[in-house]
Amino acid sequence: MRRYAAAVDRGDWETAKSCYFPDAYDDHGVVKGNPDDLITHFARTLKTFSGTLHLVGEPEIEQESPRRFLVRTPSLAFHWAERGTGTKSLLMGALYEDIVEIRGEECAIARRTVIVKDAIEYDGEEREWPLAKFFVRTQ
Repeated sequence: MRRYAAAVDRGDWETAKSCYFPDAYDDHGVVKGNPDDLITHFARTLKTFSGTLHLVGEPEIEQESPRRFLVRTPSLAFHWAERGTGTKSLLMGALYEDIVEIRGEECAIARRTVIVKDAIEYDGEEREWPLAKFFVRTQ
């Protein structure tokens, strides 16, 4: 999960895709399909943001069989937009429910469902950070 989150934040689509088996299924809500469908969608849509930061919590792991695990991982995903572009920033809390399998020597996601708990869009242009006065900016 950490490798996947870091890869998405870097826009490293090959690494993100490698976290899945080729025949995996992903239900991200906004896109449902195989790893290629997901990566194609993210590579196109995440360009609208200046950057992303996915923070993942401690996973809850249940062993379903010797080579199959149910892994639930809480996540906060921050997608920020450059000010003045008209694009809204997005903060999302979600739960990743993954079926992770070991096939041969490889361990990867076989199935993923993302359950969005809350999502907030906001425009940061008019709002000033209340703690800004405590920080000195250097050029």
